[in-house]
Amino acid sequence: MQLKKSKAKSIKNYLLLLYFMLLALNYTYAQAPQAINYQAIIRDTFGTIIPNQNLQIKISILQDSVNGTAVYSETHTVNTNSFGLVNLAIGNGTVVLGDFSEIDWGESSYYLKIEIDITGGNNFAEIGTSQMLAVPYAFNASSLNLHSPDSTIWSTKISSSGKIYGVTKDFFCPDSIVDQRDGKVYELVQIGSQCWMAENLNVGIRIDSNLLPTDDGIIEKFCYHDIDNNCNIYGGLYWWDEVMDYDTIEGIQGICPDGWHIPTYGDWGILIEFLGWDAGMKMKEADTVHWEYPNIANNESGFTALPAGYYSNYQMKYGGLGYYTWFSSSSLEFYPPYAPGENDPFSRRLCHYSRAVEGWAISRLFAVSIRCIKN
Repeated sequence: MQLKKSKAKSIKNYLLLLYFMLLALNYTYAQAPQAINYQAIIRDTFGTIIPNQNLQIKISILQDSVNGTAVYSETHTVNTNSFGLVNLAIGNGTVVLGDFSEIDWGESSYYLKIEIDITGGNNFAEIGTSQMLAVPYAFNASSLNLHSPDSTIWSTKISSSGKIYGVTKDFFCPDSIVDQRDGKVYELVQIGSQCWMAENLNVGIRIDSNLLPTDDGIIEKFCYHDIDNNCNIYGGLYWWDEVMDYDTIEGIQGICPDGWHIPTYGDWGILIEFLGWDAGMKMKEADTVHWEYPNIANNESGFTALPAGYYSNYQMKYGGLGYYTWFSSSSLEFYPPYAPGENDPFSRRLCHYSRAVEGWAISRLFAVSIRCIKN
């Protein structure tokens, strides 16, 4: 293989035998995004090592064959050492095409294509393409297919914190949905194997705090201090019976849109277990625009919880705006330390001063926030 004369003159006829020998094609996967450590020796047309030279290397991963479609491409600006050796991590370069973390290593065969510009620019010369004969276990595990006894196909995934979780093969969490009942758009977020609304539900008509919701086929909500705009910001506050459409079936659709349901005790447990002991910090909107100081939060999960407060019918008052938020579940009976009894729903509470998620039994006469979860 030879370079064009115009370029050959500028680089003194270096061919870059690169030695496409991978002195080490090592794999690292302690945490996602994973990367492949790559080393090579750069030599000229006479086989002489090129030391202390600035290079631009382009790495492409092709699918199915040496002439296959590139599913990922990146560039690296590197320097050879005194022995002509370069080191780089495939997956950590400047991305040109694709997403390294989204490559389904178990789906196809893949080929590594190397291109280099010895002058450090972007006029690349192709050095060669070689099949990747070994794929790291942790990479492959991120796309491993499993069959459950009921023939459901599950695909394993690896989170940014290194946790492995499973989703059904046809699982899909879009960026947003439109509630066909009123045209409202809700942002969504995938957290582990679950797809959650990233905003509080705000459906139905507002009633004044001196009134009671009724089983009349109309969804009724409270807005903090009876101000409509508070519902626009924080979502509606709902009685449990209204939330459940006056039923008691765990996991029911209730007032959620079609294809969604009121989260169960178990749904909340899966979310919190996935996020860890500081789940509350990862779920709350960061800063103090809505939360009072100190707001211990980074919203790492994208859940974006807001401090919507509550309305208590038996106390006839609103409270907690800026300080707390409660999310109701569709479940009633729980184990200690909560043990609210068969007539009290369970909720999760987030506080401005805490990084944890608390479990609470709340009265049915408390109106609190609702997050729907995808079926």
